[in-house]
Amino acid sequence: MTDRSLRPDQSAGRAAAPDTAQPLTRARTDAEIVESFLRELRGRSPHTARAYGTVLNRFLLWLEHMGHGDFQGLRREEALGYRDFLAAPSPPERWTSPQRHRRTDPRWRPFTAPLSREGIRRELGMLRRFFAYLRRSGYLRVNPFDLESFALDYLPSAETSRAHKGDFEIQGERFLERAALAYVWRALQMRPLRTERAVAAYERDRWLLTLAYIAALRTEEMATHTMGSFRSADGGETWRLQILGKGAKPAAIDCSARLVEALIRFRVSLQRHPQPHPKETLALVPSVGEQRRALSTRQIYRVLTELFREGARLARDEYAPTHISVSLERASPHWLRHSRASHLLDGVLPRVVIRRLLRHSHDTSLDIYSHATGQSKDDALRRGDEVFDGIGAG
Repeated sequence: MTDRSLRPDQSAGRAAAPDTAQPLTRARTDAEIVESFLRELRGRSPHTARAYGTVLNRFLLWLEHMGHGDFQGLRREEALGYRDFLAAPSPPERWTSPQRHRRTDPRWRPFTAPLSREGIRRELGMLRRFFAYLRRSGYLRVNPFDLESFALDYLPSAETSRAHKGDFEIQGERFLERAALAYVWRALQMRPLRTERAVAAYERDRWLLTLAYIAALRTEEMATHTMGSFRSADGGETWRLQILGKGAKPAAIDCSARLVEALIRFRVSLQRHPQPHPKETLALVPSVGEQRRALSTRQIYRVLTELFREGARLARDEYAPTHISVSLERASPHWLRHSRASHLLDGVLPRVVIRRLLRHSHDTSLDIYSHATGQSKDDALRRGDEVFDGIGAG
């Protein structure tokens, strides 16, 4: 497969003459306008830019496969055709692979499986925003994804798509049930620890998995913060993790007892003081070895996905239901956020608490739920730890 989206020398044709006499962009090819769009996003959120890069690469590969040419020739019919394609990429051997591979690997494919309905909704929304950018900049006259009811024509409404989870949205089926996560923890605990490096890797991976699940952090957030991001509110009894999240939004995440226990255990394994100092520069997730450099987003991704694969192998060895190993083979680190939300909802934790944990845009102040729900912050954190213990991760 070729990738024409980010290579100017493989650009598609020129844009149609814009409506305005003076376009806002100097881009004259599809490759140039894609790069211009992603460059603007990188300045605001590298994570969002990568997500859009993935979506646009898929779309451009499909356009090339279908022989649709450049952006200027796209109309509503192509948008509808791509919508249908996302639900069932065909032929499957060209477009899907259950395993993730590097882009340079000949086994790489754009999809691991057909997208869920929420996945299609998300992908179409991102394309609509991208083409709106093209139109506003004067590169194109029309946006083929511009109809407000576009996603709703085919997909369930926002209200029905949230299923039994109430008004909290879990994206399609992208979360792991407790039994699947239990296999991940057991596989980790069964690792042979014959060398100091193996012990160090075990402690680091145990900390990473605990942090990613309990705090529901994104990989980029774990890669870019330090131990100094932990702050004590009362001399060591109550801790918060202060971060800059998606879109550079500041957030303070309350640390449960289990997360603090895991933090202390990991720091002791590094021969550090049990409690972090506000000015400490040690990476939140350091590498194994003397240098203890911060793991990159990609390295964290690899470590967590390998943990999922270890859990999948154990599930197969013990003849667990097939869907458990299949879900672990497909899972990405972001599934831990969805899993945490799903498990807490199953435990009847108030949705306002979970919104706070995941830091969604409709976040509600932490002060509210001690009054609005009749449940204190400490009770909420305790019940969250009970869910954590329930998957054998204590």
